[in-house]
Amino acid sequence: MVLNITKGNVLLIEKDKIRTEENRYMRFTFLESANRLGLSNAIIQQYDKLSFVSVTGSRLDVNFDDFELGLIDLGKLNRILKNEIKDRHEIREDIKVLDVNMDNNKVNILASENGETQTISSKYLVDASGCEFLTRKKFNLGCSELLYHCLAERYKNSYENDQTTLTFFFPSNEFSLGGWKYPFGIKDCVYGIGGCLGDIRNSLIILDTELRNMVKNSNLGSQRKNVIIESKQDIGSVPIGISQSLVYNSLCYVGDSFGQATAWMGEGIRPIIEASIICGKTIDDAIRKNGNNSLKVYSDRWHSTYYDAYKNYHYMEKWNRSLDGWEKTLKKMSKIAEHDKKQFIELLMYDNMSKDGKEYLKKLKSKS
Repeated sequence: MVLNITKGNVLLIEKDKIRTEENRYMRFTFLESANRLGLSNAIIQQYDKLSFVSVTGSRLDVNFDDFELGLIDLGKLNRILKNEIKDRHEIREDIKVLDVNMDNNKVNILASENGETQTISSKYLVDASGCEFLTRKKFNLGCSELLYHCLAERYKNSYENDQTTLTFFFPSNEFSLGGWKYPFGIKDCVYGIGGCLGDIRNSLIILDTELRNMVKNSNLGSQRKNVIIESKQDIGSVPIGISQSLVYNSLCYVGDSFGQATAWMGEGIRPIIEASIICGKTIDDAIRKNGNNSLKVYSDRWHSTYYDAYKNYHYMEKWNRSLDGWEKTLKKMSKIAEHDKKQFIELLMYDNMSKDGKEYLKKLKSKS
């Protein structure tokens, strides 16, 4: 998100249409994050209880004095961000990027639009191509080989008794997968499941089977005759572990193309938006100084803020292979939640991030 760069200097290229319809692709976030980033209008449900459930019988329920968590509708989120961008910058959708090369300190993008091929030149390029790793593969920059695959479905009339509890299910014995339940509205609910399973095709078979088992064994199971699957499956993949280079010449990376959205931290949307803000400010400074400002500043700022929270990404792989790891984590979280709920929330939001990093993030504003 480079919304703050000088008017007219930004072109946003999207390979598909930006989806702005509501009630699609929902994720949770902390209300503090949504308020700070100007995304409160995308919140469609609030939660004052967080529940972790283990297949071994362990359980952690954390009640908050006030709402701490919210369900964010990605359709509404996209609409908010799109409206922010389109008034000051150009957005072009349904464009396929065929190739990228660099020449004389410029980035040249070979793209196809409506069947016609064209070249788009730019001083800087922010690669947010996700798991396609578009330019990382092109320039042999390396990318994460470990992917977390997830699958979710929305159920209508699922008769959830408690609509203010966000639930996470610890892995099952057979496939070592974790799941979640997002109730919203009066009777609707989203069930999801995910894990590090290797090849995406085989993963989908496992995920679908495990999702059915999880739904069947939940409160939804006894009401299956009245339940309607309202939307198609939401399928996604998240790289686990940050790649080696955040900046390469005139290139910057944001999001899954670098590994900035993690499956083990409390949120995925917030870290990407915050990284985008840091990136946008760096490019803005470079433009104002006629290119004399190094993009390495973006890398330095991001690493000094986030690195501690990402360097131990291998825990994700280990936890997915060990139920003991999840159980130990649950016990640790229980002690922290009992002692200090504020610290517990910060643990979920920022993991083991340094104090200076937390303070820096809290000062970030979406329009500063």
